[in-house]
Amino acid sequence: MKNFKQIITICFFAIALANCGGGGKSSSTQPSSPNNDVPPQNSQSNSSQTQSSQDSSSSDSTASYVELMTKFTSSVEYINQYGLSMINAADSYANNLSGAGTTIGIMDSGIETNHVELDSQNKITTDSVLDYSNFSGYREPTSDDKTHGTFVASIAAGDRDESNNPNDIQGVAFNAQIHFIAIPLAEPDDNYEPVEVTEDNSEDYSGLDRSYASFYRDFTDRFVTAVNNSYGMQGNIADYEESAVRASFPTVIETIAQKNKINKSIFVWSAGNAGGYTDQQVDNSSPEIFPGMVYFIEELQDTSVAVVSVNEEGLIADHSNRCGLAKDFCIAAPGENITGAYVTNEYPENDNYGTGSGTSFAAPFVSGAIALLTEKFRGQLTGQEILQRIYATANKEGVYSNSDIYGQGLLDLKKAIEPVGQTYFISPITNQVTTFSQANIFLSSPLFGNLQNIDDKFVLTYFDELGAPFSIKASQLIRNNNPENSYLLGSSYSQSPSSENDYLKLFSTIENYDFLSNQTTQKSGFSYSHLINLNNSLNLSFNKKNNYYSLESFSYDPIKSFVSNGSSINYSFKDKRIGYGFSFSKGFQDWNPWTNQDKAYSKYFSTQLNIFSKNNKTSIKIGRLEEDSSYLGMMFLDGQSSSNSSYSSILTVDSDFFINEKFSAFISLTGMRAEPYENLSFINIRSDSSFLTSTNLSILGKDILNKKDRFRLNYLVPLSIEKGTADLKFISGRDYFGDSILDTLKINLAPVYRERVLSANYSSPINDFSEFGLKLFLIENLNNIKAESQANLTFYLRLKIK
Repeated sequence: MKNFKQIITICFFAIALANCGGGGKSSSTQPSSPNNDVPPQNSQSNSSQTQSSQDSSSSDSTASYVELMTKFTSSVEYINQYGLSMINAADSYANNLSGAGTTIGIMDSGIETNHVELDSQNKITTDSVLDYSNFSGYREPTSDDKTHGTFVASIAAGDRDESNNPNDIQGVAFNAQIHFIAIPLAEPDDNYEPVEVTEDNSEDYSGLDRSYASFYRDFTDRFVTAVNNSYGMQGNIADYEESAVRASFPTVIETIAQKNKINKSIFVWSAGNAGGYTDQQVDNSSPEIFPGMVYFIEELQDTSVAVVSVNEEGLIADHSNRCGLAKDFCIAAPGENITGAYVTNEYPENDNYGTGSGTSFAAPFVSGAIALLTEKFRGQLTGQEILQRIYATANKEGVYSNSDIYGQGLLDLKKAIEPVGQTYFISPITNQVTTFSQANIFLSSPLFGNLQNIDDKFVLTYFDELGAPFSIKASQLIRNNNPENSYLLGSSYSQSPSSENDYLKLFSTIENYDFLSNQTTQKSGFSYSHLINLNNSLNLSFNKKNNYYSLESFSYDPIKSFVSNGSSINYSFKDKRIGYGFSFSKGFQDWNPWTNQDKAYSKYFSTQLNIFSKNNKTSIKIGRLEEDSSYLGMMFLDGQSSSNSSYSSILTVDSDFFINEKFSAFISLTGMRAEPYENLSFINIRSDSSFLTSTNLSILGKDILNKKDRFRLNYLVPLSIEKGTADLKFISGRDYFGDSILDTLKINLAPVYRERVLSANYSSPINDFSEFGLKLFLIENLNNIKAESQANLTFYLRLKIK
């Protein structure tokens, strides 16, 4: 049996200045052999030109995803480390991940902190143990001692310094910090000799058990994201008993298990390089002892992962152990011909690079990946959940479906940072689940604008099947709606009296004209009037347009916009001095592009008193509006009708004045009070009472230039909120226990900018069957959103069907 110094050997197939073949038995921690006289790759730039990784920057929050992908995938540092492309690391970088704020633990032979890949400010923790002071016969590691650890560290967290060195690389988590503990490691022997681990402790491992447990505890006490262990004991885990391993390493097992800790550090192990001893018929079907003991020691199964090595083609490397018995707790990563920071006694310079192969160099890819995912899900997913996520998102297609070789598959960072399976929101009040596809927000309304001033603050969290949180701006869930603007003429298809007392009108109107896209939609409907007697009449209509821009209109009711897509019934009485009427309408709002599945109908009841004099008509209208599942047009649809109805009271006063035979004037003032409201959807909205107003002033003329011509000059301030606030309560994340974190945003519903519309409309008959007209609009802050003033001039020719 081997003595203590021989027990822990480097899982290190070959590290060389160029691609070196051969078996594990010929591996050496001194790669520059007499048979290899290739000089090291020296930097062509001065080391003084190298910048701190944290300063030079990886992430640019102003750049787009595509720009960042191009930036990284075309850089020398990324290209030189082919393993980054194999694990799809660029997608993480394009999502502004770099490992910043995380710490990777590495226990290895030593580290050269002056190498340009590892010399940025705060790259190595100040209390790292860089010498062998924990061992008898204390000494400083030589450059040869530091070769392996430096190489491993550069793969996991080497700086992205954007230097001019053509051989430069970057680590997986290039902005992560490293906490390093140096330990003496022996060279692998030419002969593969499994160590003896028995239940009766015939080999005494108590010293190793205590000392290594203390090192591991140093890592876990610091809450490092991952502990990289690129070393091991020779011997296939299949040849050992659980009881023997437990008896030999009880303290190590207890420390790695981290019992009672909520968020645990993940121990990443190189699976071993027994494949390099094929001439000795060594069994490499499962990992070696430390990486493999997770197979039968249950308390390690959420904190420990074995890593096997694949070559540049993505196939299992000849030198590598397979996942075998530990397949449920094992993953594959690049480990052949890997480039890394290189230093030896012969080549002590701080800007050399070399290539090497071994599971030693596959493990730090996984350690770096854990750091990136820790950064992404900081404070929300535990280390255990991140490890399970790595397993679940690993590439299992093709050859990687062979779990006996590749375990959970090939590491895939692109999939790991993306949502897995069906995604959903959670109601902050009821905990009701709303699938992502059902979550729709109608936050834009012509009543209060689009609230873009809160966009950066209004960030929601949704979850995937694994319980991982993902953020999205609420604005991305807002439907692309064009709030109503009745700024175009409607046109009738046909109209005719059905009898002496009945009148039917069929019409088609242009709806929702968008000045930005120059697009319109069309709506058809009808209006039927029945004259009961000289004083009483009844009107039925469907989709009747409230076109207060028409040349003949002497009424204005902004509330009709809430129900214009629907049916209406109206009764009116009129004599010489007084009139009154009642109206009931049910429909949905003009300004939202509803689907048949989520139409939210409103009901509007009003009663009106009309007072007539010789030159004046004054109308006073009192109304009540009920919005189903919405509040002033604002909705949070979740497919389950969890929004409540809201109620508003309305008072409108209209008056028209006779000026002379050619001109008259019209004025309309509306006040509306929306009652306090609360809904229980995936966004909880609780509002106080809101007060809204609208103003419309018009001058109408006739027979001005020609007989029967018409003119109207109109100034409108559409219905908008004057005073109103709301609290939006939503889920902004989760904690390590999986409990949702609630956030509240108080918003002012009153728009900062008010829409104003000035219009002029003129028409003149050509003959008994047609008329010519033009319409001019000047619009300021369309839909109460700050915008440049817009002008629109429309010419039209209308044909009359008699």
